[in-house]
Amino acid sequence: MRLSATPLMQAAQLAAKSPKVKAQPKLRPDFSQALEQSMTAKIGLGNQKNSMLEKAFSPFMEEGKFETDKLPSPAKRELVKLQKAAEDFEAYFVKDLLSKMRPVSLTGEKSPMADMAKDMMDQAISESAAKGNGSLGIAKTVFLSMSERLVNQAAGEAAEKSKLNQ
Repeated sequence: MRLSATPLMQAAQLAAKSPKVKAQPKLRPDFSQALEQSMTAKIGLGNQKNSMLEKAFSPFMEEGKFETDKLPSPAKRELVKLQKAAEDFEAYFVKDLLSKMRPVSLTGEKSPMADMAKDMMDQAISESAAKGNGSLGIAKTVFLSMSERLVNQAAGEAAEKSKLNQ
């Protein structure tokens, strides 16, 4: 006797057969805006001294403003990875801070389950805090300090390509 597949099993089989489409991760809007403001200020449009910078970054500029959307895909992927690493760093810091602030149990008894539950709660709170708009700002600061190097590298590669195409 053969059992008929349940709708749930059929859906699982269909999902396994269909090709996986990966959603392209994006930068958080607040990170993207901070990077755009930082780079626009650094390039200093209209300043004669920075005219070479303007030329180098021109493929990523629109109406005098740096646009992260104009970066090449590899640079965007690296920025998303950097954002994730910065958020993970802030989450680790917040988790450590929470665990250090937690008062020691007054009963003196240690329960492995209670310790594990507290650790899991600290982890969840810290991850949520690092990824939300109400974060401490550590992730954004780390991201900005390192993202400019990635953008500079993308500008250098774009300049090399334009020289080769001429």
